[in-house]
Amino acid sequence: MLWLSSSEVALILGCCKATAYEIIRQLKEEMKVQGYFVNPNAKIPLKYFCERYGLDNEATAELLTKGKTAHANECISC
Repeated sequence: MLWLSSSEVALILGCCKATAYEIIRQLKEEMKVQGYFVNPNAKIPLKYFCERYGLDNEATAELLTKGKTAHANECISC
């Protein structure tokens, strides 16, 4: 299972990391209510995230791969 971090959620949605943390917190609360296992770290399963936001799992995973590569090429500190 692929877990998304706040940086990855921010990349997908085009928001800041603070907003991504809030989104992850809300989604984790939903998952708890539904009886799902909730990762204690600030991460959310890709599948659940895509279901909630109406995104295609494969396209989102591909976007993450491309986005990380582009970011690594642009960012000296990475």
